[in-house]
Amino acid sequence: MFKGVHHVGYYVSDLDEAIKWYRDLYGGVVELRYRNEGSKQEQAFVKSGNTRVELMCPDDKSKLGGNTGQVLAHIGYEVDDIQAGMAELRAKGVRFIDEKPVVNPLGWQLAYYDGGATVGVKQHLTQHK
Repeated sequence: MFKGVHHVGYYVSDLDEAIKWYRDLYGGVVELRYRNEGSKQEQAFVKSGNTRVELMCPDDKSKLGGNTGQVLAHIGYEVDDIQAGMAELRAKGVRFIDEKPVVNPLGWQLAYYDGGATVGVKQHLTQHK
């Protein structure tokens, strides 16, 4: 079903510092940086080679669980057909937060699993535009 891991999302305590770390260590390039008013956080997608990370600096630092640096927030799995992927997972008992995928600022469709459907790490399907 999955083509692979599309991206991994991290909560970070300092967005500029996290971007610099990915840029200096891996030659990362910022694909997009923006303010997400719905989630009340600054965000950036950084790409290095075929790998993407989503860095999210929340206004509410409690999402970091008292940590500084990076904290795993979620994993996005890439699929060719998000509707088919959702149907396949629903048939296996997985529930999704929303009935339909949402579209992020990069035009990707995302379908977040309901929290009870995972084993501790937030996950979602991602269909690249």
